[in-house]
Amino acid sequence: MAVPNTTTFTLEDVRLEVDPSKFDLDTLILIANAQSPSEWDPNYEGSKNSLLNFRNYGAGPTFTQFQMTTQKYTTTSSINCFDTTFTTYWHDGVNTNPDVGDTVYEDSAGTTTHDGRFFGTESFRVCSGDQKVIKVQSNGNVSLTNNQCQF
Repeated sequence: MAVPNTTTFTLEDVRLEVDPSKFDLDTLILIANAQSPSEWDPNYEGSKNSLLNFRNYGAGPTFTQFQMTTQKYTTTSSINCFDTTFTTYWHDGVNTNPDVGDTVYEDSAGTTTHDGRFFGTESFRVCSGDQKVIKVQSNGNVSLTNNQCQF
């Protein structure tokens, strides 16, 4: 069900998500019982010391959709950002396009990482929108970004 993504939820909303079998839990006990890292929304978890840190708790991870080229570039390539084919991917970062440390996924649920299968162990790709060039490793992790269309 998840705790509502609002600031008006109650302690009862949190209790029902964290431990519906108990009836007399206070905030500190709920925080102690809510230790599954994947359940906390990173936008609100904070120090996990107040009721508002439970905002959107239990909703699962969310991923950001973006467009990325299907072509490989090298560090010496001159990249024409407007002459490419784009495919939809998702990432676990907070910005429109992925940043260093984010992971790129093939699906909106985040179950399949982008593995560079057409490009060997890593590849440079161009994101649409701001034409950011990103380096994607074989495990889907972004290890380098450049805000220009040429390295």
